[in-house]
Amino acid sequence: MKYKKEIRNAIEGSLQLYVSTFEKNYTGIAASSHDATRLKLITKEEAVWIPIHEINHLSTVLPLKSHK
Repeated sequence: MKYKKEIRNAIEGSLQLYVSTFEKNYTGIAASSHDATRLKLITKEEAVWIPIHEINHLSTVLPLKSHK
C-alpha cells in the first residue's frame, strides 16, 4: 500500500505530516488507528480521516530550530 511505511514512521515518531489530496491540503500529526484504509490526521482545526487511496503526496514536516 502506498505511503504505508511513511505513515507508520510518522505515527511512531509523532511527526507532523503534509498531506495533499485532489480536494485539499492538510498539515497535522498522524494518529494511530485500526483502520488501515484511512489516515487519521490531527490538524489545528479538526481531526480528519483521509482515505489512503486519495493521497497524492505525503511528506514529513521538519520543525525549524530556533536560535536562542
